[in-house]
Amino acid sequence: MRICIVGAGIAGCHAAFDLAADHDVTVLDRVGIAAEATGYSAGLVAPTQYYPDRPAIARHANGFFADFDGTHGFEFTERDRLD
Repeated sequence: MRICIVGAGIAGCHAAFDLAADHDVTVLDRVGIAAEATGYSAGLVAPTQYYPDRPAIARHANGFFADFDGTHGFEFTERDRLD
């Protein structure tokens, strides 16, 4: 099956990554990967902040973004956090 995803922000890239295992996926973005809202908003991925009561979700999200490290100009750097 061929899939076209419009938007190369976090949601679009996540969907593309998951679907690419068994689909032919094309991602379209008028500017580039994380070039607008994603690239200029928070600038970080902090799942532990949003899912403190669900550590498995936070671990999955961290692993998902770590898998993108070095691809298409995306850089993932894991850092300790203190609230």
